Amino acid sequence: MYAPSDTDVLTTDQFRIRGHVCEVTGEPGDWHQSPFTGTRGPVQFAADRVTG
Repeated sequence: MYAPSDTDVLTTDQFRIRGHVCEVTGEPGDWHQSPFTGTRGPVQFAADRVTG
């Protein structure tokens, strides 16, 4: 998943994605600041649907 650059994502977080509760898996990563525009890229993270 991709979230806006100012989103604080932790490995213990849960998100509702397309109606399903999902847990963050692994370490979230952020894209560095663009040397051309000075803007920051999105926060990227993997999420698995919670079952059971």
